[in-house]
Amino acid sequence: MNIRMPQPTLRWAALPLLVAALIAGCSNTSEPTPSPTQAVVPTVEETPTPEPSPTATPAPPDVLFDYTSAVGLLNAAEYEQAIARFTMVIRILPEFAGAYHGRALAYYNQELYDFALEDLNAAIELDSKFADAYRNRGIFHLNEGRVTDAVADLQKALEIYRERELTDPAKIEGVERTLRSLGR
Repeated sequence: MNIRMPQPTLRWAALPLLVAALIAGCSNTSEPTPSPTQAVVPTVEETPTPEPSPTATPAPPDVLFDYTSAVGLLNAAEYEQAIARFTMVIRILPEFAGAYHGRALAYYNQELYDFALEDLNAAIELDSKFADAYRNRGIFHLNEGRVTDAVADLQKALEIYRERELTDPAKIEGVERTLRSLGR
């Protein structure tokens, strides 16, 4: 039987040199290496606890997935799960008005009206041109019997819709129809 041994190539010949360089690069020459008889005492440096940042944490790549998932749950009438998912998005992107708007719709469908109104207000505060949030807050006010507030929000939504070229005409028509029914 004739066993053939692989011939060393330049790549394999350089391997011991690479390992030696790696070991040398990892050693810390500024501190002596303790002998086996010396006790190793770790040094403890006091690290200050970081203060929470008032700004959003950097958005991980899956936040878009979380938002899309939340919208899907909302559309599937899985309101509790949608609320949880929108809340995750809000924790990561607290200045994203769309997440507040979506959570408001889920809260509304769960009959958590105070939370819904709070989130609609937050969405509008974050994005003063968020026509859908004005429209939905107007409908909310209308359902609560606050006609004056409803008219103001619906008129604002209509104004923003008309400013935008790509607004779905059905949205404009729906707001106009609601305002006409209120005598406005």
